[in-house]
Amino acid sequence: AYFSYYPFQTGPMLWYVFAGSIFGSHNIIAFQILNAFAITGLVAALWRLGTLIGLDDAGHAALATLLATCVPLLMFATFVYPNAVGFSITVTGVVLITQAFRAQHTWSCILILVAGFLVCGIGVILKSTFIILMLAAIIGIVLVVIANRKWWQGAAAIVSFGAAYMLTKLPLRVIEHITHQDFGKGMPMLSWITLGLNEREGTMPGWWTGIPLHTFHQTHGDYEQQSQVAKDFVMERMQHFTHNPGEAMDFFSEKLASEWAEPTFMTSVYSQLGSSAHGFTGLPEWLLSGTGAARLTTYENVSQTVLYALALTGVIAMLISVVRSAARPMEDATAFARTFLCAAFLGGFLCYLFWEAKGIYTLPFYLLLFPLAAYGMQTIMRATHQGVARIRGRREQA
Repeated sequence: AYFSYYPFQTGPMLWYVFAGSIFGSHNIIAFQILNAFAITGLVAALWRLGTLIGLDDAGHAALATLLATCVPLLMFATFVYPNAVGFSITVTGVVLITQAFRAQHTWSCILILVAGFLVCGIGVILKSTFIILMLAAIIGIVLVVIANRKWWQGAAAIVSFGAAYMLTKLPLRVIEHITHQDFGKGMPMLSWITLGLNEREGTMPGWWTGIPLHTFHQTHGDYEQQSQVAKDFVMERMQHFTHNPGEAMDFFSEKLASEWAEPTFMTSVYSQLGSSAHGFTGLPEWLLSGTGAARLTTYENVSQTVLYALALTGVIAMLISVVRSAARPMEDATAFARTFLCAAFLGGFLCYLFWEAKGIYTLPFYLLLFPLAAYGMQTIMRATHQGVARIRGRREQA
C-alpha cells in the first residue's frame, strides 16, 4: 500500500535493504554513521566546487570555518532518511561533470560527462527532488556551450541526462519484478503542490496534511482523477491569491520563513526525538535538551543570517567579475561551477515556494550557498586588505 502511494520510495527502500543487510534493520546508529560518512564526502565535494569557482587560500579558510561552525550540517546525520547520502552522491556527480570541462580530449570529456550524470542519477534515486541539481547542471552546461561553441558537449550532456533519468526509474521496475506487483503511478507531482499551497489551523502554511492521501483513496488511486483534483485545487488557490494579494503575501512569507529562516532546519528536532537522545549526557544533553538549547538556536540564527549575507555578497562579486573580465573568457569549469551553485539554489528555492514545506528538505540547498559565502568572505577580505594598503600608501606619501 505504501508504494502504491509513493512508488518513487522504492529507491530509498533499496538503501535500507543494503544498509540493513550489513548492520541490521533496526540499527539506527549505523544508519546515522553512514549519513556522517556521506556528509564528509559532501564537504569534500563542496570544497572542490569552492576551488573551481575561484577560492584562494583565504577563501578556503573561510569555507572551512563556515562548514565547521554550521550546526545543521553537523547534525544532518541524525535524519534517518537517505537525504544526506543522496545529496552527497548527487553533488559528487556534479563535481565529475565539472571535471569534464577540464578534460584534454573529446572522448575523455564525453566519458566523464556520462559518468557524472549517472552518479547524479544514483543520488536522485535516493531523493527524487535532487533532480533539481541535474537540471541546474544542464543550465550550466548550456551557458558554457553557448560560450565555447562546443555543441557536442551539449549533445552529450542531454543524452547523459536522459540516461540518468531512466536510471532513476530502475528501482521501481526491480521491486515490481521481485514482488510480482504493479504499484501504479502513485500520487501525481501536483499532489505535493496542493500540500504546498494548503493551510490548516495549527500548522504553518504549506506543511503536511492528509489531503493527497484522502484524494488517493477517494479516487481509488486513479492517477488522472487525482491530477484533475489537484489541478482544480491549485487553480482555485492561485485565483484566490490573485484576488487577495495581502493574504498571498502573508501565506508565502510565513511558509518561506518556516523553511529558510528556521535556523536548525529541523535537525535539533530529529536529534531530540532520535533513539540516541536517551543516552545524551554532558554537552550534548545541555545543548539539545537542557538550558543550552535556546543559546544554540540563537547562535544558529545569527550564523544563518551571516551566511545569507555572505552568499549574496559572493554572487554580486561574481557578477561584477564577469562584467570586468568580459574581454577575458572565463574557464569553462569555473563558469559551470558558478552557474550550477546559483541555479541549484534558486531551483530549490522556487521548488519549495510551491512544494510541500519542510526545513530538512531545504537544508541541502542551503548548504550549496557555502562556497558562494566563502567567495563573499574572500571578496570582503581582499577589499579590506586593498583599502588598508591604500591608506598606508597615502600616509607614506604624506
